[in-house]
Amino acid sequence: MQGLQARTKILEVMEERESARTIQEVASLTVLSYSVSRHHLRLLEAERIVKRTRKRPYKWRLTGKGQRRLNHVGERIFM
Repeated sequence: MQGLQARTKILEVMEERESARTIQEVASLTVLSYSVSRHHLRLLEAERIVKRTRKRPYKWRLTGKGQRRLNHVGERIFM
């Protein structure tokens, strides 16, 4: 469940503003380490939920495909 929580935090931060963010921005806003943020952004990229833009430093942007929210997963379990 920790991975899902980390990804949910990252996606919430990414949705706050429409502009792309660097890994460092994501890490500081989610209170996750840089390496954890990078790991989950790469997993999200593999699933085509986020994508990298520009050259280094990479900026990450949502693609419009979504991940199921943690609170929706909880609703399904308790129903």
